[in-house]
Amino acid sequence: QTYDPANMGGSLDLFTWNKDCFDGDCVLAGQNGPGGARCCNPALGCGKTAVCHNITRECLEISCTNNLDDDGDKKIDCADNDCNALSCGTNKICINKKCTAIPDAKKAAKKQVVPTISIFSYVDVLKMLNKCTVRTGSASSCSKICKSLETGFPTKWKANTITRCTCC
Repeated sequence: QTYDPANMGGSLDLFTWNKDCFDGDCVLAGQNGPGGARCCNPALGCGKTAVCHNITRECLEISCTNNLDDDGDKKIDCADNDCNALSCGTNKICINKKCTAIPDAKKAAKKQVVPTISIFSYVDVLKMLNKCTVRTGSASSCSKICKSLETGFPTKWKANTITRCTCC
């Protein structure tokens, strides 16, 4: 007799009833399931360093740094497929069953600063512009026409020469 978890919302290959973890006696006897890990009951869990998979009801290793076989499949830390892509130490990750240093991990871990964006209404923009001064001159940029602490934008020009700026 076969059991197909795909018919019950799962996505696993077919496996046989006598080799699954769905019988209570398998959990009590500490048997291993078809994936090789210890059978478990989702309500009881697998201890502090493993979790019970809700579909297969086999323990999954989640601690990949303690040199222990936490899920009972006779594979320790990175040698266990459950640890693939999980941390196995500071700036290290399990890749292809080996604990591998991550190049430039310190750089990648830096928090990026997100600039704040101010949103102004049309009235707010008009109020700010009313505080500005119109200055005239003849230059290639408004920074040469406006005063040192002001920022400006051109409002009149001829060819490549700016003749009037609004300076704020």
